[in-house]
Amino acid sequence: MITAAIESSEIESVATFSSFGYVSSAISKLWSPSRGASSERSRTVACYDARMKHAAILVVALVIGAAGCPRGGGDTTPRAPLTPKEVVAGARATIEQWRQAYEVRSFDALAKLYAHELDLVVVQDGVPLVGWPSVESTLKERLARAKEVHIRLKDIQVIALGEAGATATAAMTRELGDGVTTVTESGALTVVLRKDGDSWLIVTEHYSYKRGS
Repeated sequence: MITAAIESSEIESVATFSSFGYVSSAISKLWSPSRGASSERSRTVACYDARMKHAAILVVALVIGAAGCPRGGGDTTPRAPLTPKEVVAGARATIEQWRQAYEVRSFDALAKLYAHELDLVVVQDGVPLVGWPSVESTLKERLARAKEVHIRLKDIQVIALGEAGATATAAMTRELGDGVTTVTESGALTVVLRKDGDSWLIVTEHYSYKRGS
């Protein structure tokens, strides 16, 4: 009677230990004393306790292992979001027009590529220009000083930002000449664009380059 009481208590404690209903059932099936066999009831408490602890550890390990394994067995490598081809084409077209407008030093060609709004931001040489009026005056002054402008872009990457936005980055080399000296700069160009009808307008522009030592 004492042995049976201990057996019932041990099984109940192991079932409580598991948070899954089927786990307690599985543990019971791993080792269950036969009610009809007196030899089984004569097993020592120490032997029973050792078996139950082994069973509990085994089932818990299986549950933890199953929880940690990805379902489906497929490739879990994160994939970059796909950007629609029309977004890539529109953004690249604006960037190319921007490059050509600088090379021919046309303010009118550049002006139509920017959003003429108060929240337009252009950062050049660490100086932020906020709003179209500030950007407009700076562009005119810059183009007036330069006699030659050559810009090369490579590794252009475009990523969609929702349905009507995109960001583009590129490695840029820019040569500015005033008729006497030519300064060459190499750095990174980042622009944020917004779809406006059939066009993509620049709403943020940032260019940074490595200064000579």
